[in-house]
Amino acid sequence: MKDKNKSLFDELMDKYDRKREEDKLAMAREKTEAEKFWLEFNQLRQEVIKPVMKEIGNMLRERGHSFRISEDESLFDGAGQAQEEKITMSVIPSGLEADNTSRIALTATARRKIRFYHDIICLATDSRESGTIAEFWVTEITPDVIENKIIEVLRKIFEPK
Repeated sequence: MKDKNKSLFDELMDKYDRKREEDKLAMAREKTEAEKFWLEFNQLRQEVIKPVMKEIGNMLRERGHSFRISEDESLFDGAGQAQEEKITMSVIPSGLEADNTSRIALTATARRKIRFYHDIICLATDSRESGTIAEFWVTEITPDVIENKIIEVLRKIFEPK
């Protein structure tokens, strides 16, 4: 190969190799950030979210209602990457059957946000309502935020019209 073409070839291959190395580093960084997010969410779930749900649930129990908390571990995609983890507080108002359960859930997603949603039965209107209430970054989750959002949903369940 002529020197000029050899130089062009080498330059092309060097650029390609640099780009591949940059991509590998970016993928490794992304994986590390994703792993950090899942660890942070699990810590929040155990140290902040679940204790607040238990406290409010015990207050509901004192008033004759039932509750339970369930945790769904990771759902994985085809590449083995976590896609979703969830903690759910189920509320069963006194005098109602278990099929009248209202659910309040926080779900961590692969987008690294925590989605707060509900699927409830409004007792005053005897209607079902569901949807996302809010989305948060991990750094925005505090006991006050969780308490306020749960009370917001409980108001929809129990408040007479």
